[in-house]
Amino acid sequence: MPTTLVAKDGPRSKAGPQPSPQRPQRRSSPRRPQRVSPSRAPALVRVGSHIAVWLAVVVPTVQELIAGWRPLDDNTAIAVRAYQSLSLHPPLVGQATAAAVGTGHTLYDPGPLLFYMLALPVRISPTFGLLIGAMILVGLVLSVAIEAAWSAGQWVAGALVALTVLDLLWLMPTVFQSLPWNAYFPLPFLLSSIVLAWVVSLGKVNWWPVLVVAASIAAQSHLLFLVPAAALVGVALVFGLLRTRRVHPPGDGADRWSLGPREPACSSSR
Repeated sequence: MPTTLVAKDGPRSKAGPQPSPQRPQRRSSPRRPQRVSPSRAPALVRVGSHIAVWLAVVVPTVQELIAGWRPLDDNTAIAVRAYQSLSLHPPLVGQATAAAVGTGHTLYDPGPLLFYMLALPVRISPTFGLLIGAMILVGLVLSVAIEAAWSAGQWVAGALVALTVLDLLWLMPTVFQSLPWNAYFPLPFLLSSIVLAWVVSLGKVNWWPVLVVAASIAAQSHLLFLVPAAALVGVALVFGLLRTRRVHPPGDGADRWSLGPREPACSSSR
């Protein structure tokens, strides 16, 4: 009996542990270039729109300053009125316009907001403050339009703002080379007013005060922009309130003016 056991166990003891089969090694494939995820694309467009707008505004201004820009012709009158805005005798009307030529009367633009907004930069630098101040104000109002479109979830509209500014720079570079002029200064504000009016009409009525400010600057800077600016303010408010009432019926009380999504009512059962 023991001999039989030895005979059976002998080959196993001589063979020893069996080597484990080796797995075939996988060939390392070359790494593919990482693509931008769809969730990051709107954020990149948002940042790129701001950069494009500010480049379109800053680069021509810097070129004009290097070339020796000085406030001449109408810009001289605007600089003088802007300087007087922080005095005891501020201007009460806008720039004199040529619309009354031949009528025997002097006609002015609707308001002095152009002078008031450029008053501090002109006080700081009477020579270059007019151009630098206009550059900063125009860049800010265009960035506000991009942010308004972003808040409404319409990031494509923010990209369209940047593309429109770049197209205007390509077609009419003189607009950004002489931003303080009252014929050019209201153009970016009118563009921003259009975007803001569209956002307000979507139900984001909290942007309506910003629309009023931007449209007022456009309307007071030049007589030509008075009617479209006033129409944007009124029509956007009407459509915005109608949209808000449609989303939040009058029976909701104070909640109907909320611009965020409504939370479903939770009913607790005992």
